[in-house]
Amino acid sequence: MILAYRANFRAWAEYNSIRCSEKKPWYTVQSYKKTGAFDSGTATSGTASTLTDNTKNWAVDIWKPGVVYIWRGTGAGKGRQVTGNTATTLTVSPNWIPADVPDATSEYEVANSSTWTQVNDVPNDNKSADGTTPITWDLQ
Repeated sequence: MILAYRANFRAWAEYNSIRCSEKKPWYTVQSYKKTGAFDSGTATSGTASTLTDNTKNWAVDIWKPGVVYIWRGTGAGKGRQVTGNTATTLTVSPNWIPADVPDATSEYEVANSSTWTQVNDVPNDNKSADGTTPITWDLQ
């Protein structure tokens, strides 16, 4: 699994707190590859601060720190930081809002923070808004 991230910016040069260049729109693209512990399943139940899957037998705190993301069912499209876990239950922060509390329809993915590695599969990943000019600065 590879996760791609794009961020848009505006940059300019300043001298003595005075802008001395036009604003230049640019972007960066970064890719991360899953390289470690990862799991998925369907929740059995949940509370405002937990997601439980009674089919699991995780080692305590294997997902701390990490992220859980619900991709289908109640709470779909929502993710939370994992602050700890037992054999069957993830504890999250911040709490789920009432409409997103996981239930038996919530299909999720969980990964700990050490499971993603930045990869260099995006050539020329810093470009101007026209998509052709790498961003470089000569401040001499």
